[in-house]
Amino acid sequence: MLRKSGRKTSGALAIALIVAMTVGCGEKETGPERATINGTVTFNGKPIENGMIEFIPTGNTKGPTSGGAIENGKYDIAEKGPTLGPHKVQIRATRNTGKMVDAGPQTGGAKVEETEQYIPAQYNIKTTLEVTILSGINKQDFNLNK
Repeated sequence: MLRKSGRKTSGALAIALIVAMTVGCGEKETGPERATINGTVTFNGKPIENGMIEFIPTGNTKGPTSGGAIENGKYDIAEKGPTLGPHKVQIRATRNTGKMVDAGPQTGGAKVEETEQYIPAQYNIKTTLEVTILSGINKQDFNLNK
């Protein structure tokens, strides 16, 4: 009889352990609602090959800054996208200048190709770009000019 009771106890214990380990799985993240946003980014009519885009909450919008990579003129931020409401948008991209420069003293005089930030400040550190994020999937294209 003790043996039977021990099996029931260990079985119940195993079930309790499995339940305890799965509590929290599938729960929604707490905090403000986030949305998906995607679109294209061009500069002077050409797709930005490699860059970054950031959405920074403004006004009464709560939540963290979110962003992602721009590749071949496209971006898609689904996971941990921006919160709902107005945001400032910053876009950055660099390109090679064709000039070789010293990589620094720790490299033993090695040379690397110089890069430059070519997107004007009005689209990044002094951005004039704004967008309002709505619930669900948002599509927003940015056509930047010099």
